[in-house]
Amino acid sequence: MEKFVLFAEDDLIQARVLSAVCKNLGLPASGFRIVSSGAEAITYFKQTQSSESPLRKPDIVITDLKMPEVDGLDLLKWIRESADFKDTPVVILTGAFDPGMKKMADALGCDGFFEKPAGLAKMGEIIKKALGVRP
Repeated sequence: MEKFVLFAEDDLIQARVLSAVCKNLGLPASGFRIVSSGAEAITYFKQTQSSESPLRKPDIVITDLKMPEVDGLDLLKWIRESADFKDTPVVILTGAFDPGMKKMADALGCDGFFEKPAGLAKMGEIIKKALGVRP
């Protein structure tokens, strides 16, 4: 799989789980990056726009819902409003399921919404589905 995944996750343990999922899917270490906030994710996206940047445009973003500075919904909104990135699949993780938040995420064009802690297999399925990878 030659896809690139960007994770916005401020919880170190959850970030390690996400790394394990990527490795189980066959993504090399160069196939994903973890940032600790939505603000860092936006900075990453902006850096990919430079023709001289070695950074890869993400094929999918997996973001925590609640993070410092810029939360998952604000990151999703920014991506959907960006001409260059609006079609990037976005999956939101949350530690506390809230139907109202899910409804807002769906209205913004979220591609997946699930609760933490999710098992490795479940997360792998969601990532593969969002990337368009067949089982």
